[in-house]
Amino acid sequence: ALLEARVLGREVHTNAQAELLGKALPILLTLDPVERAVLVLIEKPLKVSELLALAQGLNLDRAAVVTATGSLIRRGLIVLNSAAETTPSSAI
Repeated sequence: ALLEARVLGREVHTNAQAELLGKALPILLTLDPVERAVLVLIEKPLKVSELLALAQGLNLDRAAVVTATGSLIRRGLIVLNSAAETTPSSAI
């Protein structure tokens, strides 16, 4: 689950969190803006090359997207379906 908290009437950056579902206790993880963007982009499974092309279209830095994707994989928020496909998909 992707959660966002905003302070109404203030120019404060959005605090985005992801909840890792399927666990006995809720686990909330704070996301940086690029991690959040990656999760939004991979709402439907796609190839890594497609993810990078979409991210480039949003003017996201390629290295930042790769780093964010790695972080999301390590934290169990996305998974790679197979090494042959290299298709990340959201696990939340």
